Amino acid sequence: MAKSKNHTNHNQNKKAHRNGIKKPTRNRYESLKGRNHEWFPPSSWFHLISKQIHAGRENRSMLAREGPVSQRGFISPAGICP
Repeated sequence: MAKSKNHTNHNQNKKAHRNGIKKPTRNRYESLKGRNHEWFPPSSWFHLISKQIHAGRENRSMLAREGPVSQRGFISPAGICP
């Protein structure tokens, strides 16, 4: 008995390019199915908290520019301490 054929890719490339290899279509809004929902809050109330989120980002960037509290000094009742 003859050995059976294990694998061939003959003509597959020609068949694939006959109608062209196209990029997959991109949706306007990507599905959040299977994602961590803590990172993707419901859009119905997300616009209400977006200002708070952006304010938090501004505070973090300000702290990054000015350095840690130990370098900035702090305000005490007596005044500014080094």
